[in-house]
Amino acid sequence: MSNLVSIIMLARNKADYAVDSIKSVIAQTYTNWELIFIDDSSTDGTISKVLESDFNDKRMRFSQFIFEQGESVTRHKAIFEAKGRWVAFINCGDLWKPTKLEEQIAFMESRGCYFSYTKYGIIDSRSNVRKVIIGGPACINHNDMLKCCWPGYLTVMYDASQIKLLTRYKYNDNNDYAIWLEISKQADCYLLDKNLATQRSDQGLYSPFPFFDRIRWRYNVFIEVEKMNPFVAALMTAQSIWYGIFKKVKYSSCN
Repeated sequence: MSNLVSIIMLARNKADYAVDSIKSVIAQTYTNWELIFIDDSSTDGTISKVLESDFNDKRMRFSQFIFEQGESVTRHKAIFEAKGRWVAFINCGDLWKPTKLEEQIAFMESRGCYFSYTKYGIIDSRSNVRKVIIGGPACINHNDMLKCCWPGYLTVMYDASQIKLLTRYKYNDNNDYAIWLEISKQADCYLLDKNLATQRSDQGLYSPFPFFDRIRWRYNVFIEVEKMNPFVAALMTAQSIWYGIFKKVKYSSCN
């Protein structure tokens, strides 16, 4: 396992952005990594465009589902295939700064922590930079994670030699949050206070969409993943929505 990093990149109709995301992985100053790229039955030729780019890098593995499986099944297939000590996540369309892996591993080794995240910026679908940087609390325990999904997906890394194999493969909505909740029961999550990634999003920072979806997702996480009764789950959902707004106010800053 050594210090190999397993990078999980999922794709679903991201033909316009997949190549740039992969290039941001190739550009990493930390070179001991494997990329596990899984296309979830895209209909826009995503996997074809990637393969036509002919990266010719043995560190990459590409595969595709014939029928759409959803994020949960796709992500957990990738996690199951991961061979590295470190596991990192990046959405197809997002970008990493070149030193992201190097700095995050050094941070985790120096702190002796097994679960971490970083700050990140935002660009829109046309790659226009939005002048905002999003962070979060310096340390997040399980109770804190119940309040809000603090880490940005594209910034998370965990130590697979210390964290047990994840099992939240049946839950599609907010599957990443379900995973963070499971990991946070085993290890606190620490913030590397640097902007090392860029998320691609056309939603405004305070956009209400999809507000009601978020309520439903959070409620279902507490019911199905945390096994709370409906009353407690409703209270936790209300708290989570409040902390989601708090996160954007307190932990977002102009670049």
